[in-house]
Amino acid sequence: SARGWRRIFGAPVAAILVKDFKYLRRDNVLLSQLTMPLILFLVPFLLSFQDSSVPFHDEMYPFAVLMTGVILFMQTSILSLSSIGLEGRSFWLLRTAPRSGLTLLWAKFLLSALVSIASGLILSLFSALVFRVGWAVAFWQAVLVIIVSGALCGLGVGISAAFPRFVYENPAHRVSAWALILGFFATTGYLTVSGLLFGLTWYLGSQPEWRAQSFLIYGLGVGLFLALTVVSIVFPMALGARRLETYQWEH
Repeated sequence: SARGWRRIFGAPVAAILVKDFKYLRRDNVLLSQLTMPLILFLVPFLLSFQDSSVPFHDEMYPFAVLMTGVILFMQTSILSLSSIGLEGRSFWLLRTAPRSGLTLLWAKFLLSALVSIASGLILSLFSALVFRVGWAVAFWQAVLVIIVSGALCGLGVGISAAFPRFVYENPAHRVSAWALILGFFATTGYLTVSGLLFGLTWYLGSQPEWRAQSFLIYGLGVGLFLALTVVSIVFPMALGARRLETYQWEH
């Protein structure tokens, strides 16, 4: 398995990925934090089973999508913000390696994104099969899961690296207070701006006087959303890498 990761991402990133996946399987605290939000996913299915009428069945799919989004938000926040702090004081061993801090952040980003995307895709596919929605709807939901997960993980990893904490070995103290506060506002801001952007694009595209330019409007909306996503990944990661390069030893 290590050779497979190395072929895809290169030896340094693959080494950190394999190490972190092993750590993740053994960390009961982090696993419980990641799996507890999955209870929310059962709510629309329990409601749907209580009332099997077709209209109610159709209304539950948007509710399931909303629960998937909430779970994705919680999982990306938990995993990405704590991914740097997983190292504890062993972070200084990684910093002695002849690699930049960006290599470490890239590996942490991939760990968070791969786990979150896998979870989101499984939940999305399960919802689509149970509520029998079209494959086109399921496909675009999967695309949104991948894009949004990448943005949220980039924000979390970058901010946690910009405000790191390696002193405490207690898992409850992996994330600094500033990283928690700024991470919450940054991820919430990204989702809010994305929602407003999609809403404005849909509103303008549905207006009769703008119908002739609907393709241009939708294309511009998607382009702005992708640009926002790229900035949300690149800027925090670059800021966090610069911070790790100059980070001083904490006694």
